Amino acid sequence: MPIELELEAPRRGGTTHQGYSVTVRLRNRSLEPLELPNLYDTSAALTFELFTAAARRLRQLNGITQQLMLVGARPNMTPTLETLPPGETWTRTIDLAPYHYLLPPGDLRLRARYEYEPAGLRAFSDLARVLVDNPPLTSVDLRLDACLLESALVLLRSESNGHASWFLRQHSLGAPLAAWYSEPVLHGEPAETVTCSTATFSHAGTFDPMFERWLVWTTGATLHARLHRSGKPVGQPRHAAIPPGWRLLPWCNHQRDGSLLLFFEAGPARLECRRLAADGLAPVFGCDLTARLAAVAADEDSVHLLLEHRGVVHERLTLTGEHIASDQLFRSRLPLHACELDPLGGQVKALFREAPHGASLEMFGASLISGESTHARLDRLLLRHPVTELAFDRDRNGRFHLLAATTAGKLYYFGPNLGPVLVARGPGPFFPRILARKRPYLGYYDPACGYLFRPFVRNASPKLLSFDAPAD
Repeated sequence: MPIELELEAPRRGGTTHQGYSVTVRLRNRSLEPLELPNLYDTSAALTFELFTAAARRLRQLNGITQQLMLVGARPNMTPTLETLPPGETWTRTIDLAPYHYLLPPGDLRLRARYEYEPAGLRAFSDLARVLVDNPPLTSVDLRLDACLLESALVLLRSESNGHASWFLRQHSLGAPLAAWYSEPVLHGEPAETVTCSTATFSHAGTFDPMFERWLVWTTGATLHARLHRSGKPVGQPRHAAIPPGWRLLPWCNHQRDGSLLLFFEAGPARLECRRLAADGLAPVFGCDLTARLAAVAADEDSVHLLLEHRGVVHERLTLTGEHIASDQLFRSRLPLHACELDPLGGQVKALFREAPHGASLEMFGASLISGESTHARLDRLLLRHPVTELAFDRDRNGRFHLLAATTAGKLYYFGPNLGPVLVARGPGPFFPRILARKRPYLGYYDPACGYLFRPFVRNASPKLLSFDAPAD
């Protein structure tokens, strides 16, 4: 054979919550230079094949699946050609997270295949054994970020043998199937509050800021923060003492200059904003709150607060804490169940639910830029069993999408003039999330394959909603 393909794959494949990296080497064994698609090519020249231990093929991963699952646009099939001199070798270490869903649990086999039909070349690597664990999830947190491209940040917490681990994952908001990365960021720390920062700015000269953010966590009265790039730590962590009686809130923002803004609850109705400095927490502002704080986030011009008061109130402050404006966005007699504030994307949404387990609920969404808003009320969810988990989103046409899990271990989807549609069964919890800007993507935890988003397909039965299937 004129070419030789080698795959170096760690046997321990980590968990279903993280990416998996392999090293590929392509060697020219002929006496002539070969013009071939290089190892950074996004066509299907280099393909990874995933098998069960019984040799049943589960998936094929290549540049085409990467384009389809990470970007969602029509794939570019044109190969990127480069000359491989005789006797020389191309080498690349590749994170498979952007190529497909993360690896499922079990005893798997992985093989690399390289083929370039115009030159009549084809080569296979040896099969590599990969063992993937599946520690159960205990929490899932989702944040939206609009630095350069709209992203969904997912922070997952799992627990195994009494030790907790956190994983940070970044998805494209328009196609959240594969992930740009999914990396372990904390392991074994006695952490209490763990969160990650989102950007206050939307325009950048390069892609780098899109993948940079701070991981922040607390242990007792100490705050810790560390910069991460594509999920990997950069530099040394910073530490600061938290003033007595203060509680770190689960929202923080990094600014264009790299500084980190943190928000604290300093009493029943007191908000304190601090900047993390080299020697501790530097004062930014403090303000009294007129109602219960539901969310807080900053952009480059102001700080946005969502307050629960007979519905939801949007309040704007300057970056130094002076009041700018206050607006009652929506009125409801139902208690606030969940809300989300995305100042860069200009969106706010809120879910109100009859307490504690009532069947009535209201959904509200609005654009902070145009002032356009929509709401929907459901007097009764047509489900036989009590609801245990809820998640919702609003699409760009102002329509609402809802996921509801029940005590019977079933997850249902409600869409515009549709539902309930059974989309998953399992022991739960599902930790449901919806991303529905362009089309509804349903995120939930399945012990058989981990936490994944999948597009909603009308008339699909739960039997068909498998993440892995034999390839043709």
